[in-house]
Amino acid sequence: MDIQKIENKTLWITVMANLVFAIAGWVTYQYTGSEAMLMDGNFSFALGFATLLAIYISKHKHKKTAVFPYGQFVYEAAFVLSKGLLILGIIVMALSQNTLKIINFFQGEKITPIVMTPIYYYVGFVLVMTFALLYYFKKQNQKTNHKSSLLLVEAESAKVDGILTSVTGFAFFLLSFISIGSKIDFMIFIGDSIIVILMCLIMIQSPLKIIKDAFIELSGGTLQNKEDKILIETTIEKVISKGISYETYISKVGSGYLIVIYLNPNTETISLTSFGGIQEKLKNQLIPVFKFVEVEMVIRPK
Repeated sequence: MDIQKIENKTLWITVMANLVFAIAGWVTYQYTGSEAMLMDGNFSFALGFATLLAIYISKHKHKKTAVFPYGQFVYEAAFVLSKGLLILGIIVMALSQNTLKIINFFQGEKITPIVMTPIYYYVGFVLVMTFALLYYFKKQNQKTNHKSSLLLVEAESAKVDGILTSVTGFAFFLLSFISIGSKIDFMIFIGDSIIVILMCLIMIQSPLKIIKDAFIELSGGTLQNKEDKILIETTIEKVISKGISYETYISKVGSGYLIVIYLNPNTETISLTSFGGIQEKLKNQLIPVFKFVEVEMVIRPK
């Protein structure tokens, strides 16, 4: 299993797909005047541009240097954090712009109704492409045992984009039944903005979670994935002899894992050979699952 090759192949497909989505969104905006289509296009373009950075990071993250002796996985976590902030920024901008549009409408500003028909073609096209991407991401993530932070965040981005498009299509379908002169005919003029605001409220949880997890990694927090933590702790228990007291610190930065084992026995009962044997055995058992693993052992003084 070569995580880097899987990541690079998947990420290049993501870049091309997002570029197609962006162009489709912008073209639809020109024909319809829909702010939702503009937001969708901008969102896709931002994701595609960010993915280019992810490709570069994927190629270099495992390389060790004097500055980064465990590898350059910090760039991976920093990218995930930046992408979460980027997505959040797009959502906040769209939220503020469309809230202002609604306020201006009720203050008397004239707004041209949007053209519906091109939106239906756009929504159908994007939904088919998005579901195909999600299926592809699922298969590629399975090949890495779901250990690639880059692919996981790309899958989350595609999922958000799919939700965005689905909600948009359904909402515009409902708007098409409203006629001028009805009690809710104002929706013909500002329904587009209301849809955008609702989409923003639905989507905002995703970037907040991405930002939270990336921040924990960058600040040296312990591993948050409970299943991975249990697997690592169970493996340590099997490797270390019974009767030896120890504590662990398990952290993850990007797709790199650092395990520090603090031993509490009498120092004279453990030789350097035993140290090396435990480290080697742990790495041999964990690397097939987590790929990039560093194990450090420390004897605490009496």
